[in-house]
Amino acid sequence: MTGTSMRRDVGIRYLTDADAVLSALREFDDVGQKSFLVETHGFRSSTRYYLQHPDCRYDPKAIAGVAHGYQHGKSLAYNDFPGGEASTNAVLRLLGFTVLSGIPSTTRRNGSGASPSGRTSAPGRTPTGCSPPATRAQ
Repeated sequence: MTGTSMRRDVGIRYLTDADAVLSALREFDDVGQKSFLVETHGFRSSTRYYLQHPDCRYDPKAIAGVAHGYQHGKSLAYNDFPGGEASTNAVLRLLGFTVLSGIPSTTRRNGSGASPSGRTSAPGRTPTGCSPPATRAQ
């Protein structure tokens, strides 16, 4: 190391707490995709993978980076760690979450492209998150 001390718990492989992931999912639902990704945490929308929990879809790299913050007190930024199968997706799967690739044609149980709140996504984009806070069960 060159003059700086590195914390041992920084890095996506140190995300080991499923509850931290659940906290990130709740935050995403509370503020919405755009605010969570761009305005609050500086991530981009996922174009290849999505985390499904239980019937809702999320951007896995952003969820993992923010979950790291819930567990260790420091969120990881977009450029702090790689996304994809060998890193982010593998860590989330080890914690019991489902990460899928591609954009499915049927995105909800009801077979429409609408979320439980009736929101839809742009063509070719998976709806993300769940219903807005006002309609979610507390």
